[in-house]
This record gives sequence, structure tokens and C-alpha cells, in this order.
Amino acid sequence: MRVYTRTGDKGETSLAGGRRVPKDHPRIEVLGALDEAFSCLGLARSLCGVGERAEVVAKVQAVLVEIMSSVAGFATPLRPEERVAEVEGWIDDLEFEQEVAGLLLGRERGFWLFGEDPAGSALQLARALLRRAERELVGASKSEDGLAGLVPLINRLSDLLFVLGLALSVEAWIRRFARVLSSCLIQELVGEVRKEMGCGSLSLEEAMRLIASARRRAEELGVPMVIAVVDGAGFLLAFQRMDGALLVSCDLAVKKAKTAALIRKPTHVVAELVQPGAMLYGFASYEDFCSFGGGLPVERGGKVVGGIGVSGGTVEQDVDVAYFALSSFGG
Repeated sequence: MRVYTRTGDKGETSLAGGRRVPKDHPRIEVLGALDEAFSCLGLARSLCGVGERAEVVAKVQAVLVEIMSSVAGFATPLRPEERVAEVEGWIDDLEFEQEVAGLLLGRERGFWLFGEDPAGSALQLARALLRRAERELVGASKSEDGLAGLVPLINRLSDLLFVLGLALSVEAWIRRFARVLSSCLIQELVGEVRKEMGCGSLSLEEAMRLIASARRRAEELGVPMVIAVVDGAGFLLAFQRMDGALLVSCDLAVKKAKTAALIRKPTHVVAELVQPGAMLYGFASYEDFCSFGGGLPVERGGKVVGGIGVSGGTVEQDVDVAYFALSSFGG
């Protein structure tokens, strides 16, 4: 089957029913703008990944297919007024996104400089293309029947894309700010820890003893694990990977130990502290940070002198092994 047909070489194309029209026909201009927006939404959806927002974008694409079919003159079950109400419901469901847009728009009206987030930027591009399609549609409806009712629907779809894209851009800015802030805080925290190192830190012998205890418990559970021990400043002291342990656990064990030592809390507790609105929100973006259970601070005389990280089993098993090792430390 050939991709090309040569039927459009003379500047004409077909609408529904085989009606031949020039390629600059008002309906074709509308279809072209809608097609551009549709394609851009495909890019935005791929950048959104998997989740609620990607699903919303997919629903917008599905509506655009119906609109394009209607503009082309095909019989469709599309009822624009019903779809407008449905899209308004989608916007209402985006509670967080609406709050972000409401807060920002309430403070300042004007043009926005987008670019913080690839998906958010793609959505804004799709919105701009939809706005162009809307303008083309207004013009086409003056000479073509059955198009005027589509204007409110496209208008509402572009509103949806604006709100969603703006929220993604704001979230990206928050993440970037949090990374910078977290890096500064971590460096400050490491400095404070180093000042306290006068109270002593783990020795290599103690670190090896912790690893031996952890390994003994892992063997009892029948789970090959990776165990890492760091000193009070988060620097690696000892490391051991049991035969058959998952390779990804090599990195996770070190990060768990470092996080527990620097934050001075078990990593399964830290997981609650990095949720949106919590005390350490933003720390999760720090490169060496890990909030999976299995990391514990090691204390001596009430002072944190190191950390142990265990990875390879379930979260419960990792935590179990870490606590078992800590019970043998006697600090």
C-alpha cells in the first residue's frame, strides 16, 4: 500500500462524502490547526508519563478526534454543549491545579514565561494551537454551517490545558527550588555533624561488627542483602554485598545509611517527613537521599555517630535486619 496518493498535488483535498475543496478552505484551515494541537498533545502526554494527568491529556485528544470528524463533515455523536459540561467537570476535578492557577492569576495578570517543565510547555503550545483553531473556527463558521457550536468546546479545552500546563510548570519550579535548598541544607547539616565529630565516630571494627550482625540476620531470613555503614558525616566506612543480592540494592543501601546518619532519623520515619507540606518536603530530590525503610542512625552516648543501611528484601525485612544489627552494637 502506498502512503502517497497524489490526489492532493493540485492543492485540493477531500472532506466527508468525497467533497473536494481547496487546501486553504476554511474547514481545512480549522482541521490543520486542530491536527497541530492534537499532535502536540501526543508529545505532552508522553512527557507526562503514567498517571492522572496523562489520562486527562488522552481524554482531550479523544475529544479533538470527535471535533475534527465533525469539522470534516462526518456524522458523529458529538453534542458540543454536553461535552462543554463534561470538560468543565474535568477542570473541576483538577483541584490542586486550579488552586495553583487561582493563586497565581489572583496575584498577577499578564503573560507567563513557560519553560520550567517539558510536559507543561508542550501543553501550553497545544493550548496556543487550540486558540488558533478557535479563531479559525470563528471565521469558518461565518460561511460554513454547523461549526459555531464547537467554539465554546474548544475554548474550554484550551482553558483546561492552560490550568494543567501552568500547574506542571509551577511544580517543576518548586522541585528545582527544593533541590537547591536541599543541597544547601544538606551541606550545612554535614558541617554541623562534622563539628560534633569530636564526640567520636564509628570505627572500622564497629562498622564490620554491624555488618556481620546484619548479615547473620539476613541469612536467617534467607534473603541476600546489601549492607552499608557510614560514619557520622555520611562517609562510607564499610560495605558488603551478599551473593545473589539485587544490584540496585548496592546504591540504595549506601543512600539509606547516609540519609539516616545525616537526618538522624530512621529512613522509614523520614518517608513521612518528605511528603508535600511536611517538614522536609523537597529533600527527596537530593541526589544521595533515600526515604525507603532500612536505614537507621547509629548512636553512642545519645549522639549519632554513623548510620547503617540495608537493602535487598521487602521494606519490613530491610528494617528488621537493620534493627537486629543495631541491637548488637550496644552504643
